Amino acid sequence: IFANYYYDIARTKKSYLISIIRDRLQENSIVLALIGVAVFNIQ
Repeated sequence: IFANYYYDIARTKKSYLISIIRDRLQENSIVLALIGVAVFNIQ
């Protein structure tokens, strides 16, 4: 139970960080992620 909880938090924070960086660039960019789960959360 705890492992799943921390995994969900980590996944959300990575996706959030990537989306903030992408928004700050304000230009076309390619987003790469080491963990495939983070990629699926990015819109």
